[in-house]
Amino acid sequence: MEGTIVNKKKLYRLVTVSKRYEIGEDKVIALNKVNLEIEHKGFLFLFGPSGSGKSTLLHILGGLDTPTSGEVIFEGKDIAKFSQKQKAGFRKKNIGFVFQFFNLIPSLTALENVLVSRMFEKEVSDVYARQLLDEVGLGGRIKHLPHQLSGGERQRVAIARALVNNPEVLLADEPTGNLDRKATYEVMELFKKFNQKGKTIIVVTHDNSLLDYGNVVVNISDGRIVK
Repeated sequence: MEGTIVNKKKLYRLVTVSKRYEIGEDKVIALNKVNLEIEHKGFLFLFGPSGSGKSTLLHILGGLDTPTSGEVIFEGKDIAKFSQKQKAGFRKKNIGFVFQFFNLIPSLTALENVLVSRMFEKEVSDVYARQLLDEVGLGGRIKHLPHQLSGGERQRVAIARALVNNPEVLLADEPTGNLDRKATYEVMELFKKFNQKGKTIIVVTHDNSLLDYGNVVVNISDGRIVK
C-alpha cells in the first residue's frame, strides 16, 4: 500500500484517511488518503513543514477531530465512528496531550494544574501527581504558580498533567516550539524516559534536530505521507 508505514505491533491503523475543510467556496485538503500503522510503545515523529497536515493527523489520532473519510483503528475499534461522548471517554482513558503553549491555569499551582483533569472525580489522591512532578524534576516546586516557573518547567508540568490519568499514548504538538535548546533537550529526554517505561509517544515537529529521539519518522507534505 503506497505511503504506508508498517510495524509489527499495531496500536493504530489508519486506512485512506482524508480530511477536507470548506472555507467559503474553497475546499482545503488537509489530509489526502493517509495510510499509517503505529506500534505499541513506539516513539514516532510526524515531521513536516507548517501546513503539511501533521497537526491535523495528530488531532485525528487523539480523537479531537474526525476524518472526512477513512478508518482510524485503535486497538481494533474505529474511533472515527465514535460519538462525541465515546470520543471523550476514549481520550480520558487512552490519550494524554501536550501542546506548544502549555495551557496551564495561571491561578493554580503546579500540583493543582496536574490534578485539574481529575477535579470532578469523587475520590482524588494527589500521590501520583506528586510522583509525576518529582519524575519531571519539579518535586520541589509543586506549590509554584505558572508565572513563577520557566518555560521549560511549565512544559514539564504540562507533561505531568498529560500523564496523570496514566494513558497509553502521549500526543505532543510542537512541544518544544517555545523553548530554548536546554529546555528542549530536557523535554525530549523526558519523552524518551516515559517511552522506555512503556508509553507510546507521538510528536509533531518541524525541527529535524529532534528526530534521533524517535524510532519512526513519518514525513508529511501536502497532506500525504512521503518517503
